[in-house]
Amino acid sequence: MIEVVDKDFQETLAGKNYIVDMHAQWCGPCKALAPILEQVEKETGIPVYKVDIDEHDLLASKYGVRAVPTVIFFKNGEPVETIVGFVARDRFLEAARKLV
Repeated sequence: MIEVVDKDFQETLAGKNYIVDMHAQWCGPCKALAPILEQVEKETGIPVYKVDIDEHDLLASKYGVRAVPTVIFFKNGEPVETIVGFVARDRFLEAARKLV
C-alpha cells in the first residue's frame, strides 16, 4: 500500500482503477483493516493507496469522509463504491473485483 498526499492524488491516479483507504493513525479498526486490504490488493492486482485523514483533510472533505475507516473504490479515476467501517474481507474483495 502506498501513502498519498493531497497534491499528488488527482494527478497521479486520474483515469485509473484503484482503492483508497481513508484512515487515521489513532484508529484501531483502521489498523486491523490494513492486512485485509493488502490481501485484496494481492488477490486482485488493484492498487491500494492510504490517505491519513488527519494529515490530508482536504481529500477527506472532498470525498465526504465522516468516519474511519472509509474505503473508496475508484474506476477510471471516479469513485464508484464506498465502504465505511470494518466489514468482512469478502465484502472488500467483492467491491475490488468490480474494478477488474
